[in-house]
Amino acid sequence: MGGECFEVTVEAKVAHLRLSRPERMNAMTLAFWRELPAIVTELETRGDVRAAVISSTGKHFTAGMDLSVFNDSPALDTSSVAGRQRFFAKLV
Repeated sequence: MGGECFEVTVEAKVAHLRLSRPERMNAMTLAFWRELPAIVTELETRGDVRAAVISSTGKHFTAGMDLSVFNDSPALDTSSVAGRQRFFAKLV
């Protein structure tokens, strides 16, 4: 359990999710947003975890969203979102 962005341990029914990218100030990448729900689902499936603590490594808890996520990412394609389509149609 864990991955590119998290180190995960479980002890005494408490899961500890540790952000593990201190060299990038624990910025939240697409991998972060894929890993977090997968980790939570796995912990829920185990059935023995009663609490979760999220902490980080390094000097900063997190710098927030990694701006590279917004660079033409297909994961952020909002062209099919009706509200955005109406908004941009009004601009034309």
